[in-house]
Amino acid sequence: MHVLWGSLMIAAGLFMVVCGSLRSPFVVYRLMVARSKILWGEKVHRFYQVAGILVIVFGASVAFGLVDWSKREEPSAVQDINAVRAELREQVDRGKLTREEAIVRLAEAQVEYGSTKKEGGGELPSELRAYGEELEDRVAKGELTEEEAKTAWEEAAKKAKDAVKETK
Repeated sequence: MHVLWGSLMIAAGLFMVVCGSLRSPFVVYRLMVARSKILWGEKVHRFYQVAGILVIVFGASVAFGLVDWSKREEPSAVQDINAVRAELREQVDRGKLTREEAIVRLAEAQVEYGSTKKEGGGELPSELRAYGEELEDRVAKGELTEEEAKTAWEEAAKKAKDAVKETK
C-alpha cells in the first residue's frame, strides 16, 4: 500500500515540476497557478517546481518505506486476545518488536484479558512486570536462553492468572 501512495505522490510531484517548467496551459495547472499567484506573484512557476521536487522526494521515501505513517498504537482494552496476537505478529514482521518482546506482551495480554477470550483479567501485577524486565536483562547478559526466559515467564504469567481468577 505504501508503494501505491508513494507512486501517486511521485506522479503528482512530477506533474507539478513538468507543468512549472513548461508553464503549461493545462486547465488544472492554470487553476492552481491562479490561486497561488496571489501570494507568489511571477515566481509562481518556480514555486511549483520546488514544491514538486519536495513532493517527489517525500513520495519516494513513502514508497521505499522510509516514512511510515500507519503507526499503530498498543492494543486497547476492547480488543480480544486474538486481535492482540495478530497485532504483535504484524509488529514483529515489520521489525518494530523482537520476538521476545512480543512474547512478553502476549503473556501480559493473556493475564489481562484471559487466555483465549475477553474476560477482563484485571491489572497486571507490578511484580510480574518487574519479573519480565529481569528476564529480559538476564537474556541480554547471556545468563538465560530465550527459551528458558519464555518458559519462566509463561509459568509466572499462569500463576498470576490463576491468582486473579481465585480473587474473583
